[in-house]
Amino acid sequence: MTGHDAERGGRQGRGIGLGLAAGLVLAAAGASVGLFKPYEVYGVPVKVFQLGYFNFDRSIAPWLGAGAICVLLAWLALSTPLGRLAMAAGRSRAGAVAAIAAVLATLVPGRPAGLMSVLALACLAPLGIALCRASFAPGAAKAALWLDAAAGALSRWPWRRFVCAAVLTAFGMAALVSVLAFDRMPHIHDSVTYWVGGKLFASGRLAWDLPAELRPYFRFSFILELGERQVPMYPPGAGAFLALGHLAGVPWLAQPALCGGIVWLLCVFCRRVAGDPTARIAAALALLSPFLIVMCGETMSHPASLFTFLLFLVAYARMAGQRRPVGWAFAAGLALGAQVAVRPLTAFGLSLPFAVDMLIRSWRSPRRQAPAALAMGVGLAMVVSGLLALNAHLTGDPLQFAHAAYLKGTYRLGFGPYNLGNDHWPEKGIAQSLCNWNALQKYMFEWPLPALTPLLALLLCTRRLTPWQRLGLASALSLSGVHVLHYFQDLCLGPRYYYEMLGVLLFLSACGLAQLARVLAGSGLEPARARGGIALAVVLCTLTGAVISGPGLIAFFSDRFYGAGPELREAVRRQGLGAESLILVDEPLWLSAISLEPGDLQSGPVFARHLPELRPLLAAYPGRKTWRAVSGPPGGVTLEPFAAGAR
Repeated sequence: MTGHDAERGGRQGRGIGLGLAAGLVLAAAGASVGLFKPYEVYGVPVKVFQLGYFNFDRSIAPWLGAGAICVLLAWLALSTPLGRLAMAAGRSRAGAVAAIAAVLATLVPGRPAGLMSVLALACLAPLGIALCRASFAPGAAKAALWLDAAAGALSRWPWRRFVCAAVLTAFGMAALVSVLAFDRMPHIHDSVTYWVGGKLFASGRLAWDLPAELRPYFRFSFILELGERQVPMYPPGAGAFLALGHLAGVPWLAQPALCGGIVWLLCVFCRRVAGDPTARIAAALALLSPFLIVMCGETMSHPASLFTFLLFLVAYARMAGQRRPVGWAFAAGLALGAQVAVRPLTAFGLSLPFAVDMLIRSWRSPRRQAPAALAMGVGLAMVVSGLLALNAHLTGDPLQFAHAAYLKGTYRLGFGPYNLGNDHWPEKGIAQSLCNWNALQKYMFEWPLPALTPLLALLLCTRRLTPWQRLGLASALSLSGVHVLHYFQDLCLGPRYYYEMLGVLLFLSACGLAQLARVLAGSGLEPARARGGIALAVVLCTLTGAVISGPGLIAFFSDRFYGAGPELREAVRRQGLGAESLILVDEPLWLSAISLEPGDLQSGPVFARHLPELRPLLAAYPGRKTWRAVSGPPGGVTLEPFAAGAR
């Protein structure tokens, strides 16, 4: 090494050291003001466009200003390593500016929670950049090469062994979240509704059939009273998955099993369309995503929706590579229909680019692809027709879902003054979309860098995306665009309306990291050093996120999330109560109690709301010993015998 090289290395080392020090100071300052805690948003959004905390009503000026700033910053970024990377990959200046500006646009704050996510990322970004620089510094060479050797050893594992290990790891992580954070029970009104739906299906029912005088005792906000039936208001798909867990006696493991299935299907899809190395990278990124894992520890419908979408992707990819694609096309239609039965709007948004792709295929090769398109339509129609028949049975209208009945016929996509009086306008839809993208940039990996950084690397390092990469990107953007038309959004457990994007975003992120390693190797860096440097940067960013955001996430989700907890369940277990018991529950405990209800309202301890008039309830359950659940000290519930006539 010459004296000049040593001096340059010393300057680089001092620069990295100063960057790390500054990043740590900023991170400590952000932590001291609680900037890295989760930001839950619940309730109907405001009726005006928000840029963070600033309300602009329905003015278009903020959009023009934000777009101009993104383009300006993207142009300035061409003189940074980002620009040099794009130029080394042969990207045009216009293409590089467009890619950087598009990713920057997802960091324009929408609504207060979005602003907090953006501020958290801005506070951590100097640390993240310093960690990435340190990963390629000469002093980190040994660690980078060791990581590359470890990754190489994993890449030599037989494919089935690797996939089994990834699936079991995902299952175990989600199960651990379910036990430690969510107490093996649902906590949110929506997830309680899915849980109850699963119990109903497991007991062979679609609804509770109760006489009018008993319905008030079992009334729950998202369980609708339609005629003589009490019906969970959501489509049946998620409940059907949970029913399998109820039938097996371990309902809390149904979602972790879906988590393992998601990782399995992700591996299969990525290997099919991008090769073995990219599939293994995608599996690793999936296991590093707290957003993916935490959602699978609860009982919301999004994991089932992502699982069925990945089923569709696998079948569609197999169809595209077959000379006789009809069979796989039919399977793709069935999988898409299954997703419609879980989350219809999400299925529509994600599949729209694939529908266009199928039409183009049929136009280019009608003899081969038109039968496949027909088979896909038949598979989709078979499932959807069953769903429409269920709607007709429950609501009397095949086109009206139960949740539309909950909104009293006012629900529709689009803009205007409806949806129970909640006005929805384009400006509000865009603000909500930005808020989701803001949160996705933070929640997806909890890195000190935006989560879409690997996607940006793909866009900058690739002259032309592959057809599958274009389809994946279009699918994510289509879902975001469709939800602009939806009046309600929240950040429950993260940007949940974008959760199903994870399938394609993890695929694109894996492609981006693989392509980045190739470009760095082509620019003069040793291939093993390029791969190891990227791996080291990912490890350091993941560890940093775990240290900074992990404690806040654990505390947030495990501290009686949404007011539900296991205290009532544990009190019933300690008391040894069984099918001979009727337990009266006051309103604060009802969210925890309704998930304990037997599917037939007979075969176990029955929980009922404690109302002033109890005679109809007691007459319906003669011979049962009646108890009253009483909230004790924080975190405690006691069961007291209840005498007839008491209050």
